[in-house]
Amino acid sequence: LMAREGGPYLLSALFALEHEERLRTGLRLSLDPQSGYQRPGGRRLLVAEILASAGDRLDPAARARLSAALHLVLGVDPIIVLTDIAGLDRNQVPDVLEWVAATLVEAATSTAAPGLCVQR
Repeated sequence: LMAREGGPYLLSALFALEHEERLRTGLRLSLDPQSGYQRPGGRRLLVAEILASAGDRLDPAARARLSAALHLVLGVDPIIVLTDIAGLDRNQVPDVLEWVAATLVEAATSTAAPGLCVQR
């Protein structure tokens, strides 16, 4: 599974940082039920790409669990938590998010297939 060298986790974090103001505005609007705004859900495509790279190494339950977990670490939401709450500098965010996502994938695939080595 890709992780380093511009893999999907890193690219997602860099995209979200580059478009942070617009993404924060979208998040704010989506929290107001009267706005009618729905976030576009771009991370679903990225999660599907990551899950596809796992092939048949995950059973349906593990695939669903990994999908849910990856949604937590993609997009602007974790950037808000890491910068506004955890106090990280923006330049630290991509590495942390890439590490978390890669760790989730590694845990899911190694639980599904003991001894499986996830490419980093």
